[in-house]
Amino acid sequence: MVFPQTKWLGIAPALFGMMQAIGHGIVFPRIAGAKYSPGFLASFFLHIPSACGTCSPSARSAAPTGSRAPPTRWRSP
Repeated sequence: MVFPQTKWLGIAPALFGMMQAIGHGIVFPRIAGAKYSPGFLASFFLHIPSACGTCSPSARSAAPTGSRAPPTRWRSP
């Protein structure tokens, strides 16, 4: 990660991916008068799952993605 402390920067690509699925699945076919848009399957199967992973509660936690609690210092008895 380039900026691990500013996780809100990742929400823009996630929302853009969701908008691509809506655009390729609903908007562009209506404009073109077609039933199918070539980018719909790619945006649905690639962008939507990654956006859901980004916006999930585990991604919004305070810890960096994929990490646990910070390491503790062990005291000698």
